[in-house]
Amino acid sequence: MKSWDRGLLAAALLVAAPVGQSAPILNPANGHFYEFVSTALFWDAARIESLGLSHLGADGHLLAITSAEEQAFFLANFRGIKAWLGGFQPSDSAVEADLAAGWLWVTGEAFSYAAWQEGQPDDFRAPGGFAQGYFVEYEFVPEPGVSLLLGFGLAGIRLTRRFKKSRGA
Repeated sequence: MKSWDRGLLAAALLVAAPVGQSAPILNPANGHFYEFVSTALFWDAARIESLGLSHLGADGHLLAITSAEEQAFFLANFRGIKAWLGGFQPSDSAVEADLAAGWLWVTGEAFSYAAWQEGQPDDFRAPGGFAQGYFVEYEFVPEPGVSLLLGFGLAGIRLTRRFKKSRGA
C-alpha cells in the first residue's frame, strides 16, 4: 500500500469516528440532564443538532442557565469547557450594536439570570461564530393530558370507594 493510500485511510477513519460526547449528567435539584458534545460547529448547526438529541425520552436543546443553582451545578461538572450555550441575540441591527442587549434563551425563558464573566455574552463575533462543541440540556416536560388523566383516574377510584362504603358493600 502506498504511503498516500495509508494517509487517505487514516483521514477516512478520523472523519468516520463517532462524535465525542459525554454521558448525560443528572442535576437532582431540577431533574434535568446535561451533556457536552465535542463536535466543531457553528452556533446555528449546534442548535439544530441539539434539538435532534434525546435522553430517556426527554428532548434536548442548547443549555439555558436560568439560576445560580443551575450555574453552580454546571460549573461543578463542566468547568473549563468552552462551548456553545443556548443564548442568542435576534438579528436586529439595533440590538446587535450593543453586545449586552436583547439576549434570549432558545427555550423562550427569560434571560434574567446573568452571572457572566466580563465581556460575556459576546455572540462570538456574530453571525454564527465557530466553537469546539456545545452543551445540551434535557428536561422532562410532562404532557398535560397524562397528568389530567392520572388525576381523573385517582379521583374516580376514590369516588368508587366512597360510594361502596356508603352503600355498605
